[in-house]
Amino acid sequence: MLAIFSGLAFIGRIMMQALPNIQPVTAILLILCLNLSMVDGIIVACLSILLSNIYLGMGPWTLLQIISYALLMLITGLLVKPFYRPENLINRLGFTLYAVLLGFIYGLLMSIFWVFIFKMPSFWAYYLQGLSFDSAHGLGNGIFYFLLEPIIHPLLRRYAYSNRFERVNSE
Repeated sequence: MLAIFSGLAFIGRIMMQALPNIQPVTAILLILCLNLSMVDGIIVACLSILLSNIYLGMGPWTLLQIISYALLMLITGLLVKPFYRPENLINRLGFTLYAVLLGFIYGLLMSIFWVFIFKMPSFWAYYLQGLSFDSAHGLGNGIFYFLLEPIIHPLLRRYAYSNRFERVNSE
């Protein structure tokens, strides 16, 4: 199942490559983390980033992207997941805003890493230049989350329930 979601994130990233920073990867990872676990989100993040960067171009940013997504999944799994109530529309709207926020947090993490690695003299100058890309990433996250969550959530619930049922019956 994680391979399927890695492939979905990979295909989504490749299909959306013409639009800078607008891709379904973060939304898919968020949905996985909220419905399964942060480890599942980190696994899919690693696989989808490695796959897509083989196609789009591998470089030092690959490791930074994986670390950034892992941190986002840790934050989501530890601090945000307890508030997830998918049946509640207000909660869904709140998590759509959280998906938007993740775009900005991701951009902030990537900026911190790049400034540290290249010892740039001004963090704020570098970060503010990329704010429009972070805005596009956040907006794309919100749209993809709002569209994909009602589709993926029931599938993951069905999978989680059937796996739990199989484990109970096999013991």
